[in-house]
Formats: sequence, structure tokens, C-alpha cells
Amino acid sequence: MSLSAKDKSLVTAFWNKMAPKASEMGGDSLTRMLAAYPQTKVYFTRFTDLGPNSPQVKKHGARMMNAVGDAVSKIDDLVGGLAELGELHALKLRLDPANHKTLFHNMMTVMAVYFPMTSLQRCTSPWTSSCSRSPWLCPRNTDKSRGGGHPASSYPQPA
Repeated sequence: MSLSAKDKSLVTAFWNKMAPKASEMGGDSLTRMLAAYPQTKVYFTRFTDLGPNSPQVKKHGARMMNAVGDAVSKIDDLVGGLAELGELHALKLRLDPANHKTLFHNMMTVMAVYFPMTSLQRCTSPWTSSCSRSPWLCPRNTDKSRGGGHPASSYPQPA
């Protein structure tokens, strides 16, 4: 699925609205994910503190949300623009692609908290639809209809 010009405009406009708060929202999103999905903590073993006020969690969450901003700036070529980041997460860090969707869900929840009066569904529906099957979330996805084929899809799930 590709985004229409209108969809791209909505995504870009919403990002421009949230960009000033992106770092804070990213920290909140990662904090929320680690609390709601404790199994994802296995990917952050180098952090000394994974609590809700952890500076490491807040900083890394900010980096994650700023990567979303980078993706928005490369909205016309997400695959090429984010290939290096995708390779890092899939091949070096060996993250399960399902965790990207988990993080994205938490980001969407935080966006709704920060922007309750915005028609979030209208602004994010094209983004959510595109990201649910996007190669930049699953860079080696070969079966786009089912989301399979990613090298990390066969990794054991954290206990």
C-alpha cells in the first residue's frame, strides 16, 4: 500500500504539529511499552534502569520518536531512506519485527494523550495502514500479504 498525496500531507502536517514535543513523547512511548510489555525489556539489558523516570529510557525513546520524524522526512522513499536503520535492528540487534508494532501502538496511544482534540484517526489512519505492512518496519519482508519472510520472524520470543 502506498500513501496518496493527501495521506502524505496529513502525516506531515501531524508530525509538524507534534515535532516540538517529539522527544518527550518518545520517552513516554518507550516507558509505556516497557511497563505494558515487560518482555520487551530483554532488548535493553545495557540500561541500568528501566523504570518510568529512567534518563536512559527517556533518551532512547526520544531517539526512537526522532527516527519517526526522519521517516516522515523520507516519506516518498521509506524503504531506501530507512534501509540502514532497518538492517541494524533486524540483523545486528536481532529485534523481532512484532516489537516495532508494539512500540508503534504505544506511540499512537501517547499521541492521543498529547493531542486529544485532534482527529487522530484522520491524521494517523494512512500512517497506521502503511506502517502495518511497511518494509521499513520489516525490511526483509518478502510476503507482504502476511507480514512474513523477515529474518527475525523466526527468532525465539523473549520469555
